[in-house]
Amino acid sequence: MFFPKKRPASRIPIRIPIRIPIRMPIRIPIRIRLGLHTSNHPMLFPEGDTLGVVFSFLSAFQLLRGALFTVCKEWNRVLCERPHAWSNTLDLRHMSHYASHGVFHSNFAWHRITYIDMSFCRHVMGADLTRFASLQHLVLNNRYITDHDLENVSSLLLLQHLDLDDCRRITDAGLAHISLLPLQSLALHSCICITDNGLAYISSMPLQYLDLGGCVQITDTGLSHLSLMPLKHLSLNECDRITDAGLKYLSSLSLKYLDLAECEQITDAGLVHIISLPLTHLNLMYCVRLTQAGLKRIPANLKSFTYPLNWIRLELS
Repeated sequence: MFFPKKRPASRIPIRIPIRIPIRMPIRIPIRIRLGLHTSNHPMLFPEGDTLGVVFSFLSAFQLLRGALFTVCKEWNRVLCERPHAWSNTLDLRHMSHYASHGVFHSNFAWHRITYIDMSFCRHVMGADLTRFASLQHLVLNNRYITDHDLENVSSLLLLQHLDLDDCRRITDAGLAHISLLPLQSLALHSCICITDNGLAYISSMPLQYLDLGGCVQITDTGLSHLSLMPLKHLSLNECDRITDAGLKYLSSLSLKYLDLAECEQITDAGLVHIISLPLTHLNLMYCVRLTQAGLKRIPANLKSFTYPLNWIRLELS
């Protein structure tokens, strides 16, 4: 007799949820794991100090995350007791609320940090920056920054570079708070509340770099406050209220870079005031009132010149 084969019972996979604790991944270079690497700072970390060798490969933000999320108690203790374990750069862009709380309320030694980027971080408003005594470069590209936050920045007496691009809530009062800082570069692009009075507050700064692009309330009167500054780089793009009369105040500067893109009121008469400058880069994009006759006066030794009529960039080096 023929007996048909029995079909094997279908096997239904049973899925059992397994909860695996999520820990912050710490990538240690393979040379450390194989014991082939010696510390980048042999004088700071004694022989056999494995944790010190690991620290020499991590950025300040990686060290901070390891401490905040408690990799181990020894990690936290070493960071508090050894200031030399920190690098000089701290990148806090898009930082969460929990991490920001740890940064500004921890007992870590921050005096080695010279560069901090807090762009797009809403939770640093009103933060105490006094512990960053050696800070030289601060980036605050954040629409939530206010004049009160700049009052806290005024305590950074060694600060040389301040980036406030797109800080649309900052007013002239905020610039008054930082007027005594020894800044060499200041970026205020798209700070739409800054007026001519605000430029008066920063006129005594030793600025060599100043970006006022998109500050639509700046007029010729504001440029008069810049006439005695040691500027090398000046950006005025999209400042459409500037006229030929305002360019007259720039003739006394030693500018190397000048951006006048979209300054639509500038004419050939205004170019007379800037052709004597020692420029190497000049941008006249969308300066629609300029003519060929006026452009012929521009020196031919520019390294970079952006032509306003047909928008072709000419390299004239």
